[in-house]
Amino acid sequence: MFKGELIFKDADPVYTQTFFRPFDSVGVTFLVDLMQMEGSFSILSIAIEHRDHDELSWTSAGTFTLSDPLVPGIYTKQVGPVKEMLRLKFTQSSGDWMRLLVYPPAWQ
Repeated sequence: MFKGELIFKDADPVYTQTFFRPFDSVGVTFLVDLMQMEGSFSILSIAIEHRDHDELSWTSAGTFTLSDPLVPGIYTKQVGPVKEMLRLKFTQSSGDWMRLLVYPPAWQ
């Protein structure tokens, strides 16, 4: 079961919904499935951002960068410890469009 599907065509960042960390978890693994893309891509950067409920700004908990040759497939990243709220930020450097499936976080 996937959490959401993103189709985007822009150099501006695209964000997922906010995920709330369970009380007894300290780490998380994210799984992203790059399904399709059109055009020539050089870099897809995926940042894992987090913050506590009383903070106003997001900070980076980790990143994973996919670069040449960028091919469809499943990519994962584990980070920890993390704050109470998390989201993924996708930034592409070039290309026409891409389609991603975002799966629910696996909490540790």
